[in-house]
Amino acid sequence: MRENGGIEKWQCDVLETVEGTRKQLREREQHHITHWQSPLLNERRAVFDVEQRKKYRREFYRDYYARNKEAYKIRYENRKSKAIINVST
Repeated sequence: MRENGGIEKWQCDVLETVEGTRKQLREREQHHITHWQSPLLNERRAVFDVEQRKKYRREFYRDYYARNKEAYKIRYENRKSKAIINVST
């Protein structure tokens, strides 16, 4: 939303009212995401099968690591130095 003019530039409409389990609600959400292939706020899938979930997680963590590489290096060095101190005491 921020990248597209903020909340003032967006309109929210109720597409349907549905009752059901969380799984059923996510399936209906996915139906609308797929059906309205126009610019929607929700770009991620609402329902994943096992393979899609694995692929999504792999990509998410690969991207997350790439964005936070320096923090991982610092954390690794801190843990390594603490482990050395703890062993010698």
